[in-house]
Amino acid sequence: MRCGDLHDQAYVNRLQCEFFGHAGRIFREQGAKTRIVFRSDRDDWVQSMAMAGLGFTFIPEYAVTMPGLRVRPLIDPEIVRTIQVVTVRGRPHVPSVGAFVREILAFSWANASA
Repeated sequence: MRCGDLHDQAYVNRLQCEFFGHAGRIFREQGAKTRIVFRSDRDDWVQSMAMAGLGFTFIPEYAVTMPGLRVRPLIDPEIVRTIQVVTVRGRPHVPSVGAFVREILAFSWANASA
């Protein structure tokens, strides 16, 4: 999917989208305008609206998505972000945080997009 493919398309906005401003600038630079037709801070509602055909939305690559939601990468231009997890070595964590950190360290990030 390219920015130009989304020109004049209906857009379902995730209010908590941390890339909304950045993506908007990229779309403007590419000459692509979208029409916001729905806004929500609830990802499940946004995904439901997209699945109902009311518009497209941006969802992070590793986000939990609803079954049946069609997902396509934006390839031109590609939008990427870096996420960091920081902990203090030796500090005790609740079991869920420890499990999360172990999973992050065990995941093969280099092969994630292949």
